[in-house]
Amino acid sequence: MFISSQTVDSIATLDMVAVNLALSGAFDARIKELKALLDKQAEKDYIAKTAKEVDAIKAEAQNLLDSANKRTAAVKEKEKDLTQRESVLSAALSKLAKDQANLDSLVLSFQETSNKFSIEVEQKNAALKYQQADIDAKSKKLIGDSAALAEQKASFNEKLTLLRV
Repeated sequence: MFISSQTVDSIATLDMVAVNLALSGAFDARIKELKALLDKQAEKDYIAKTAKEVDAIKAEAQNLLDSANKRTAAVKEKEKDLTQRESVLSAALSKLAKDQANLDSLVLSFQETSNKFSIEVEQKNAALKYQQADIDAKSKKLIGDSAALAEQKASFNEKLTLLRV
C-alpha cells in the first residue's frame, strides 16, 4: 500500500495536535464531559429500567387486583347462594316446627281419646263382669228351676200315666 507524503504529513500534524491537546488538558475536560454524559445516560438507563420494573409491578398488581375482584365476586355469589339456602332452610325449619306442633297436638288428642276409651272399656268390663255374675246367678237359678221343673214334669207324667191306666 502506498502512503503519500501528504498523508504522512497530515498524520504527523494530527499527532502533534493531539500531543498539544493532551499537554494542555483539553482531553481531560473532554473526558470529564464524556463521563458526565455517560453518567447522565446511566441515570436515564436506570430510570428507564426502574420505569420498566414499575410497569411490571403495576401489571402484576393489576393482575392481583383482577384476581381479587374475581374472587370477591365469587365469594359474593356464594354468599348470595348461601343466603338463599339459609332462607329455604329457615322456611323448611319453620314448616317442620309447625308440623311438629300439629303432630304433638294430634298425639295429645290421641292420648286423651285413648285414656277416655280405656276408662270406658274398664267401666264396660266392670259392668260386663257384674252382668256376667248376674247371668251366672240367674243361670244357676234356672238350672235349679229347670231341674225342679223336670222333677215336677216327671212326677206329673207318672201321675198322668197312673191316671190313664
